[in-house]
Amino acid sequence: MGSIEQERGDEKEPSVALPFGFLPGSYVEQRTIAAIVHIFYDEVAYEILAYVNNLPLGTDLFLTTDTQSKADRVKQIFKAYKFGSVAVCVVPNRGRDIAPKLLGFREVYDRYEYVLHLHSKKSVHNSKLGSWRTYLFETLCGSPSHVRDILEIFSRAPNVGMVFPQHYEYIRRWVSWEANFDVCRQLALRLGYDLVDHHPLDFPSGSMFWARSAALRPLLDLGLTFDDFSDEAGQQDSTLAHAVERLYAIICELSGHDWVKISRPELLTDQSGIVSMTRSEDLDNFLATKLVRLTCSGHHKEIADLSSTETPLAPELESITQAHHQLLKQAENVGRWMKAPVFPFFPSERGRS
Repeated sequence: MGSIEQERGDEKEPSVALPFGFLPGSYVEQRTIAAIVHIFYDEVAYEILAYVNNLPLGTDLFLTTDTQSKADRVKQIFKAYKFGSVAVCVVPNRGRDIAPKLLGFREVYDRYEYVLHLHSKKSVHNSKLGSWRTYLFETLCGSPSHVRDILEIFSRAPNVGMVFPQHYEYIRRWVSWEANFDVCRQLALRLGYDLVDHHPLDFPSGSMFWARSAALRPLLDLGLTFDDFSDEAGQQDSTLAHAVERLYAIICELSGHDWVKISRPELLTDQSGIVSMTRSEDLDNFLATKLVRLTCSGHHKEIADLSSTETPLAPELESITQAHHQLLKQAENVGRWMKAPVFPFFPSERGRS
């Protein structure tokens, strides 16, 4: 296993490039997949619907929100989802998106082998994070072929328990423990793990990812409830939700699994560490030689020490974000006029043909 302190040319922060240059062998495999989505900002529901339409036939949706009025609107919008069942529930406004996705439909993890975590992310405190949600959605489920490539990783490597995007470039400077270390250490101790000073860190920043349900078992088995999470007060650090987010990759390792980062090269300005998968052998080699482990011994640098400069937004990502915002605005306006939700048109490569 490599470590984060390794900076051998393009091996720094290694990630798998999507799409693959070969047809996944898992194309015809049958799986049990659930998408668990917290929709606090119900105006983003249309966009989420467009992206989950890229998931395999038979994928069931489990949607949470914090008020009945939002739930009613979400139910109406997701009547347009035809590729699996849809369940919606109202949960307390506690634990940001983390607690709802873990606790709102706790039984889902016992019934489905794979889960996709999404939410209606808005970083209203910083305008430079406006494309973060789009970046995560595009990387995790930007097209049916990208989803098939991600599932191929799981199929080829039963040891892989989590797949998540390379960090949104602007956010890389904040990939560190900072004020969250103490609350992270407390949670790690509950998991039976000692989080030492200067411990290496990596995690799905933005708390969106694909996972085997089994990889989340150490966390699920803690028996957390909504009461364990603090009331929502606009906190930007030091809550249990922030701790869970930062420990996701470590939790995956504690379950006995590894994790993999993925990238869409055209959405990133800094493409160092991205490895193209031209042949199936390239993916096998990556999974055998380039996985990073955080729970091994020895001194490591944090990722924030490696990539701390601001990088301009990739033109392709900026273009997609602006196009989506315009489509969503048009859909909202037409929906108000018709007094009914309207599904916005998205390019065919981000929907089913």
